[in-house]
Amino acid sequence: MIRQDIPIPREDALAPSSKLAERVRSYLEAATSACCALGSVTILIVMTLVNLDVFGRSLLNKPVTGVNEIVSSAVVAIVYLQIAQSLRSGKLTRSQAFIKGLARLSPLTSRIFDFCIFIVGALFFCVLTVLGARATGQAYEQGKFVGTTGIFELPIWPVYVLMVMGCSLTVMQFIAVGLERLRPQHQTPTGDDI
Repeated sequence: MIRQDIPIPREDALAPSSKLAERVRSYLEAATSACCALGSVTILIVMTLVNLDVFGRSLLNKPVTGVNEIVSSAVVAIVYLQIAQSLRSGKLTRSQAFIKGLARLSPLTSRIFDFCIFIVGALFFCVLTVLGARATGQAYEQGKFVGTTGIFELPIWPVYVLMVMGCSLTVMQFIAVGLERLRPQHQTPTGDDI
């Protein structure tokens, strides 16, 4: 006889720790998407500046001052702002040959090895975050800039702040994706998924 007073857990019901994990994952995805959007807006601004500079040089013989410095700094910021999104969406370049072969032999070993690779990536970006934070503080305190004194000076610390922010998000994404790879239902991407 089946007791009627014992609630049967629904499959879609999440345990408290799972709810917390889902909330953290959603915040991380929102932050990653926001940084990616900021990087995309920066690309549009850079394109506009370059076009204005070209037209200014060609038509008015008056280039826009500081475009070279702005573009070179913006490229660094764009890369770091968008790398976490690349990782999250599975577009970060990596070779799957070894992992796919290992997955055929032992799916569990493959998932553990894949997890270890993502943790190494997280550690690498953690080092970049710490070094970037140090460089940000020094650049701010010393008033470092790119450009020519008296003509155009662009402070470099805001670019370092964006770099640190992007690296921090990438650390969290490496950990999140690594943990996802440990799950038994995770499938190693095929050649078509890459």
